[in-house]
Amino acid sequence: MFAIIIKKVMDNTVNRVTTNIFFIKYLTSPIRPLKMPHFPNLLNISNEK
Repeated sequence: MFAIIIKKVMDNTVNRVTTNIFFIKYLTSPIRPLKMPHFPNLLNISNEK
């Protein structure tokens, strides 16, 4: 729990920027279901590296 809180505090500005960009793309995208499957794929690629 504490590690998660500390990480949130440290990456507060980064999280706000990324979440804002994600929500903007999510809300502006006309087809939402097609946008969601791409997000886990990006996480998998980042984990493999």
